[in-house]
Amino acid sequence: MTELPNPAPPTAGRVELRSYFPTPVALLNLTEADEINRELAGVILAREKTAAGTQHISPRA
Repeated sequence: MTELPNPAPPTAGRVELRSYFPTPVALLNLTEADEINRELAGVILAREKTAAGTQHISPRA
């Protein structure tokens, strides 16, 4: 996959694919992003209070 020549953010409704390292990244400018982010924040913060999350063991411990 090749990088698109325009580094500017995508316009509303247009998905732009870029390759950063070997991982493709899709960019989409959402006009309702503020509302979506508020809803996601509520869901994420509620789950954070009830889920144990991941447990990591340091090899140096």
